[in-house]
Amino acid sequence: MALDPAAQPLPDRKLWCLLLDLTDSYAADSALYRGHFIGPGHTGYALDGDPVQLSLPPNRAVVPGAAARDWLKLIVAERELNTVPFQLPAWDPYAVVARDRVPGDGVLRFTGPGHAADGSRDLGPAYGAAAGRWTTVTVPLRTVVPGGAALPGPGAFTGPGG
Repeated sequence: MALDPAAQPLPDRKLWCLLLDLTDSYAADSALYRGHFIGPGHTGYALDGDPVQLSLPPNRAVVPGAAARDWLKLIVAERELNTVPFQLPAWDPYAVVARDRVPGDGVLRFTGPGHAADGSRDLGPAYGAAAGRWTTVTVPLRTVVPGGAALPGPGAFTGPGG
């Protein structure tokens, strides 16, 4: 029985890697490692090897026991991915959204190449090369100001993955 050569691991291929910081305020950012190809036996370093500072968000008081959660998500793919969709600002539950920025029916409609000019088509063909095979792994982080009471359990925090 012959094996598909495309399914076999290739020890000399480079893989595209991206490190996302997902926060407990629903933000996502790739500033730690914006995405590069890494070859076998090589290492990618967050912030090009500079120290990474963990701190509370600016709107959280720095008092004993105050905490923040982050999830570092490493994405590895055979081909380069567009990182723009991974950039999300923190959610502000008190933000006022202008109602005139959304259509009257509240549905986001796309009107670009391959779509009807009247916006009646929400989906269309995907253009460009697919990412190929890919995988992810997530590492949870908790930043805590020392001197507070015992930390609450995992259910006390909300956010991506948790």
